[in-house]
Amino acid sequence: MAKIWKGERSAPANHFHGGHPMGGGFVDSPYAAPPPEPSGHPTLDPGVAYFVRVCGFTFEFWSVAQIQVALEFYRDKIHPSTRMPTWGEHDVTQRWYERVPQYLQKTGKRERVIKALERALAEFAA
Repeated sequence: MAKIWKGERSAPANHFHGGHPMGGGFVDSPYAAPPPEPSGHPTLDPGVAYFVRVCGFTFEFWSVAQIQVALEFYRDKIHPSTRMPTWGEHDVTQRWYERVPQYLQKTGKRERVIKALERALAEFAA
């Protein structure tokens, strides 16, 4: 059973590439880019995060739109190549979905991740 909860962000904004856990680098992606995040100032942005723990991995999302993007990614069984353009450094331009464990894309685990993300989306979108 997946655990879903809302809480404070677990890391400062500069901890993640692009300022949020879903990345936001300059590399083209076949999946929708996560929406830009507001200021990290504690008064302007309270720093709410949505957490989904499933199959031994905890996803952290900073908006409901990011949950939708992750759900779209996990619904696809086959993903396009992740080969980087020749000008890019892989560790600098890593896409958000390249940082999640590969075992979550295996058939049995992928369905559990989809169910958990759908449940989180229904709970937090309301």
